[in-house]
Amino acid sequence: MTFHKMNVKEDSVITRQTYQHIANVTSLPNASQDVKNHTVMVSVIMFSCGVFGNILALVALAKSKKEQKQTIFYKLAASLVVTDLLGILATSPVVIASYENNFKMPCQPVLCLYFAFMMVLAGFATQFIICTMAIERYFCINQPCYYYTQPMRGYTRIALLFCWVGSVTIASLPFMGLGSYKIMKPGTWCFFNYYSNARADVIFSFIYSLLGITTIFSTVILNIVVIRKLIHVRCKQTVISSGSGRLRRLGNNRRYTEIQMVLQLISITCIFTTCYLPLMLQIFMNQFTDMSDKDLLVIRLASLNQILDPWVYILIRRNTVYYVSRLFRWTFRMKRPSFMDRSSSLRRASTESKSSLGKMASLDSRNVSFGSTTNNNNNKDDISWAEFCWNCMCENPTDKYDYNKALTSSRSDISKHQVSATIKPPIFDGEISRI
Repeated sequence: MTFHKMNVKEDSVITRQTYQHIANVTSLPNASQDVKNHTVMVSVIMFSCGVFGNILALVALAKSKKEQKQTIFYKLAASLVVTDLLGILATSPVVIASYENNFKMPCQPVLCLYFAFMMVLAGFATQFIICTMAIERYFCINQPCYYYTQPMRGYTRIALLFCWVGSVTIASLPFMGLGSYKIMKPGTWCFFNYYSNARADVIFSFIYSLLGITTIFSTVILNIVVIRKLIHVRCKQTVISSGSGRLRRLGNNRRYTEIQMVLQLISITCIFTTCYLPLMLQIFMNQFTDMSDKDLLVIRLASLNQILDPWVYILIRRNTVYYVSRLFRWTFRMKRPSFMDRSSSLRRASTESKSSLGKMASLDSRNVSFGSTTNNNNNKDDISWAEFCWNCMCENPTDKYDYNKALTSSRSDISKHQVSATIKPPIFDGEISRI
């Protein structure tokens, strides 16, 4: 009896080993194919480019001029770069360690929960900050009176605090029972479980996807409104022109800076939409159909956002654009366009005529105001889109007045014009005889 039991036990062990060997042999091509398709080099390259690009962007922002550092857009941009850099440093080493550990994340489940939490936190923090930048540009371009008269420093801190606290709150919901975090294929990253049919997981999946889609479309709509406003005003001169040209130059420099900020925001929005919208749609559509084969692709595409964002601040800068355009013009032997010479001569003639009219107005005691003679010629002082784009790309950005000196001289010129614009009482013949 005992001998019979031993034979049965040995047969079962042999049978189990045989089936295990057959399974290993049959699954060997698939396993090798998985290893071939999922290589650690992709994560290493993304990590290296992300860290290098964000550090380079911080250096570029740190070298910005003093007046640019005082703007709200600069503070939001610096916060976005820091957020992207921290997100890369917090998540990419875990992925690389999982690849080196034979597609197994070490220190589970603690490291898995940490990784998923940081993924959700960094993703929403980036989205909220970009949306805040779009709101800031909207008020600057469409509501300039409110923007320049209200103290915005406190609003900037509150907005950034809201972005980070809101992101932490959303990422903490799975720890409170709304949703859950799990390891995802091929075992090198973790995210919230958007395949589960549990009510809490479904609710969190809808919150994540719909909130992300709403943020993306809100940012796009705000950018469209800003672009429409810029096209509508056609970059008209909004400051008083003077014979010295200092006010005009200050106004042009301000407009060039605003255009640079808008171009940076548009580029960031395009990258942000391209990288994050597929992930949001993937999570939303997975509530109705199985699309698990695209998970790794969309999460890597979302990770590209933190890598590409900093290069916007590096490449779309007046210094960079100027030197690139200069190299391009030198390579192809391009000359200065004729419309620039024609527009410059027209502006000089307009300035001379307005200065002569101003002198005549100061001699004429019955003239109503100095500004009334110049307002009729404002259209001649406007610059065209072609000239404006040429100045943005091809004018030396270092060849300009100091901001504080230009602002002081601008205020003095405005005060002089206001004094000369006062109405003088007429001198009658009786008064002349008494004199």
